[in-house]
Amino acid sequence: MCFEKKYFILVFLLLSIIFYSCEKKIEYKNVDFNKKALLFSFPTVDSSLVIYGGYSTNIISDNVNETLNNIPVEIIINDTITYIHNFVKNKNKLVIPEVICQPQMKIKIKYMDYNNKAIWSEVKIPNRVDINKVDTLSVYELNNKNEIINNLICNVLFQDEKNNNNFYVLDIELENILETGKIERKTINYDKFDKVFKIRNNQSELIANYNSNSFNDLLFYNKEYSLTFKINKELITCPPNAKKTNIIVKLFNVTKDYYLFLRTYETLNNENIFNVFYDSYVYFNVNNGFGIVGAMSVSEYKFNIMMKK
Repeated sequence: MCFEKKYFILVFLLLSIIFYSCEKKIEYKNVDFNKKALLFSFPTVDSSLVIYGGYSTNIISDNVNETLNNIPVEIIINDTITYIHNFVKNKNKLVIPEVICQPQMKIKIKYMDYNNKAIWSEVKIPNRVDINKVDTLSVYELNNKNEIINNLICNVLFQDEKNNNNFYVLDIELENILETGKIERKTINYDKFDKVFKIRNNQSELIANYNSNSFNDLLFYNKEYSLTFKINKELITCPPNAKKTNIIVKLFNVTKDYYLFLRTYETLNNENIFNVFYDSYVYFNVNNGFGIVGAMSVSEYKFNIMMKK
């Protein structure tokens, strides 16, 4: 997973400057500059559990964060199985190799901070939502500068999971398979003109100029849905020694907490930093601390774009 690492790093840095509550705004004059306990984890189906922890520090300090040196972390699986691991000195990342995340697995993570207060959160991993097929069409269109561009229009067909309010993230990757056998992958941007990307909680809440990869199932609850996006073909590049080029569509079924975190954090990024204390907040779900524990499952659909003769 690449996007959860990106958000972890950015938020970890952000929390060394400002601090937010889980569900309400904090005015600048009320900010407590004492160090805050942090907890981040993004359990993903078929992957080992990874936990990030530490302390944010005073904004006047030269240090971005402090690590949880040798602090034990308790991991409880399905309310029955418990593992204890210690953070390594000077490291904020802890891998739990014996915990391989699976759908419907319930995970609780807890450690005690320097005030002997429990920092904890829990999550249940959602089921995988399969991509049934992807149809594509290459078209020439005019952009807003009246320039002709070649776009690849993609329709992603999937079935929303029954009897659940589901939350999704859609990522697109470019894969080049080189003649040496080496595989190179990178995430590429796409045009999110499907209306699902503009909906928050109800159909009246459309977000102007919003560029999030996340969306919910409000418009297609319990139904099959064909989501449409397009890629500028100039972004589909391949080196001279590539023998095959693929597009990989990745559909993440994410927990509601993780969806809310993404939405509020991305909104914060889109706003002027000088208004951050008054107009923005980031959603967190860590008790007695700051951070997010959000789980996901992912399905992939790969199709070929170019084959070198």
